[in-house]
Amino acid sequence: MAPAATKKKTGGKTRSALQDVVTREYTIHLHKRVHGRSFKKRAPWAVKSVVEFAQKAMGTSDVRLDPKLNQAVWAQGIKTVPHRLRVKLERKRNDEEGAKEKLYTYVSHVPVGSFKGLQTTVVDAEVQTFPISFLPSSSQEHSTGILKAPQGAPPSYAFVTRIYRRSLRPVVITVAVLGGIWSLFSGVGFFRNAPIYSDNGSSKLSLLSIIVGILYMVVMGIEIFGIFAASTQKVVFVRIYAYLAGLVVLIIAAVGLMRVVVHFTLKNDILNVCTNAATGETIIYTGIFGPIRGGVLDVPEAEACEHWLLLPCQVS
Repeated sequence: MAPAATKKKTGGKTRSALQDVVTREYTIHLHKRVHGRSFKKRAPWAVKSVVEFAQKAMGTSDVRLDPKLNQAVWAQGIKTVPHRLRVKLERKRNDEEGAKEKLYTYVSHVPVGSFKGLQTTVVDAEVQTFPISFLPSSSQEHSTGILKAPQGAPPSYAFVTRIYRRSLRPVVITVAVLGGIWSLFSGVGFFRNAPIYSDNGSSKLSLLSIIVGILYMVVMGIEIFGIFAASTQKVVFVRIYAYLAGLVVLIIAAVGLMRVVVHFTLKNDILNVCTNAATGETIIYTGIFGPIRGGVLDVPEAEACEHWLLLPCQVS
């Protein structure tokens, strides 16, 4: 009687293998995946390629990236990404309440000196499901590197990437341009007022106008740097601009407080400058139908600065 033919298993992963907690290391060739992409999309596309690779390799749709992996991809800017990247994929159990999937994959960067001879390796399987206190002392010594893998919630930026699907660079550039234009016109206005105060005997107001004008110019310089940082998308420049943006808030708040204090403490000086500048000059009312001359002011009329300042007029 002829022996029964045995059936060989076909290729493919079994269901039990896809449900195991396992850690593997892979080398991803990023230059093949970002080839043909525009320079503004290379780094974001590289991160997306890592996520897709992890989903296919580990069989989970929930993929979470370690912050250091993101830094490794963006280390040389948005235009240039590493040709190859060594990553560690950890398939873990999802202990969060209400989770749709039982497993998720955590991707971290593995720094290597050379990629020569590296192959896909299985680091561990099922060993990280046990607490370290239940392992023998010898296992703890040999498994130190494995049990230090990040556990728990995903990185903080994962929530941001789910909310903001697109780049915030156009928003940052627009706000910086508007802030720079506003600070430029404000600073020029105070610089123009400084000689008027000086010529009419108020050196204190002239000095304060110069100081406020300089502060507005500092704000304009910071906004110009912000446009440069957002355009180049260098991590160092963007981080510096983030700190300088806080300084801008403090400067604008200080200038606003200074203007309120000067308005009440030096009110008489401001009125005297207005009186001196308006005496013997012609008041011109502006409007839709063109300027209307109101005549030459004498001293009593010029002293009524509160009245003239409330009207849309100018002195010439």
